[in-house]
Amino acid sequence: MKPHYDCIIVGAGPAGSCLATLLGRSGFRILLLDKTRFPREKTCGDGVSCDAVKQLQRARIRLPAMVAEQSHYHGAVLSYDNRWQSRFCLANPPFGPRIGYVIKRHRFDNHLLEQASQHCDVIDEFSVVDLIRTDNQVCGIIGNKGRYEARLVIGADGANSRIAKSTGLLQLDPNYTAVAVRGYFSDVPLIRQHYLELHFFNLQQPSYCWVFPNHADQSTANVGLIIPQRALAQQAHSLKALFWQQLAADPRLQNRIKITQQQSTLTGSVLPLISQRRQLVFDGGLLVGDAAGLVDTTFGEGLTNAFLSCRIAASTIQSAFSKGDFSQAALQHYQVKLYQRLRWPTLTALTGKILFRCFGKLTSDQPAPMMN
Repeated sequence: MKPHYDCIIVGAGPAGSCLATLLGRSGFRILLLDKTRFPREKTCGDGVSCDAVKQLQRARIRLPAMVAEQSHYHGAVLSYDNRWQSRFCLANPPFGPRIGYVIKRHRFDNHLLEQASQHCDVIDEFSVVDLIRTDNQVCGIIGNKGRYEARLVIGADGANSRIAKSTGLLQLDPNYTAVAVRGYFSDVPLIRQHYLELHFFNLQQPSYCWVFPNHADQSTANVGLIIPQRALAQQAHSLKALFWQQLAADPRLQNRIKITQQQSTLTGSVLPLISQRRQLVFDGGLLVGDAAGLVDTTFGEGLTNAFLSCRIAASTIQSAFSKGDFSQAALQHYQVKLYQRLRWPTLTALTGKILFRCFGKLTSDQPAPMMN
């Protein structure tokens, strides 16, 4: 009996929704599942980078209507350990002209899901219990809301992917895992209007505090900290304690962000960084986004590579259907093509380490004047 769906995508975050839109528009019968009900909160800096915007444009996926001028960021201020400070503008060469945004993730992700729902069936609050297999090939899922079969099952369910775990592909190597914590704060004086701030404090990257102003939401700022898991293990503090300690220790932050300005509880997340090439495909499916461990090793940004993985996955899936072959060998092209397009992780990490060691020896620039 022919399965009711061509593909089941587990996880309706940015990667799952993007892939569902790409495949649904091409005429495939898609079922998109998520364990939560949208809109939902997501621990993140809320930044949609210029490269992520470019990937969405190439996928012909619309940005949210609420993305107006006040949501743009025009550049970034970078500092390291109070030794140097630099500023770049996205409107000027060699960076621009480019545009990035700061959008709360519960709005951004929900918008992507709403677009996807026009091209597929969606079931929320669905928890995957097990996979269905025929002749060792995955061909469906079993969950708390029923049993569904498909030619392909796609894992887009985040760092602790149930699909990756069930297929033996889950890897959370502490050497390639970062942890982050963030909260929302009001009335934060800005170094520069519509600029992101990244204040690095450790040579093991990504290690920085961020301040991402959200002018579209009553002038609140998303303030957070990211650090490699192995670096946190060397600290004598918990992640949340380190967050407050670092805010107090950095002269660019200590007088600007106080607990009395805090509007939300601090929440944390795990970020699977790009590691050496890992297995991302299996008989009957593949992994995309955070489930594939594609977070950038220098800045901890995941949307760009998530959307890129979806575009390559969509092309590979179309080829698999044209050949009628859904084996691991047939899907291997996705993995090969993806790693060809990604920045080589060891080179990126090495380059970042060299740069920060060099910058750490420079004398401090004068801080830019703050904007009230």
